[in-house]
Amino acid sequence: MKKTFVTVLLALLACSAAQAGVLSPGLAAQMDKMGDHEELKVLVVMKDRADVRAMDKNLHNQAVSLAVRHQTVVSSLTDVATASQRDILAQLTLRQADKAAGGVRGFTPHWIVNSIVLVADVAAIREIVLIHEGAHQTF
Repeated sequence: MKKTFVTVLLALLACSAAQAGVLSPGLAAQMDKMGDHEELKVLVVMKDRADVRAMDKNLHNQAVSLAVRHQTVVSSLTDVATASQRDILAQLTLRQADKAAGGVRGFTPHWIVNSIVLVADVAAIREIVLIHEGAHQTF
């Protein structure tokens, strides 16, 4: 499982410029070799980003304390992640709770890189990609 996750993660990183709401080529190739009910751990990387570098430079130029800079950057990162992950997290929560629809065993949102670690079967991942095609994320 760890080897699969590393493979998927490397494929996603190599394809960070991939189109919004589509599988990275490496992940798509791996999923094509798997059955619909086989489980996979993937990293869903959201497109939206806080411009931390510009924010930090601006706060530094304003001579803001390190504590205030830290709080401002963390707040910005969490705000961006909360807004951009809202719809997909709602969908994942419903799929995890509804055992009949199934396919989603678990997920963990991350605000620092605006991503979601998702453990789901291949069929569920494909459906989620289709539902969120325009939502600007890379799988």
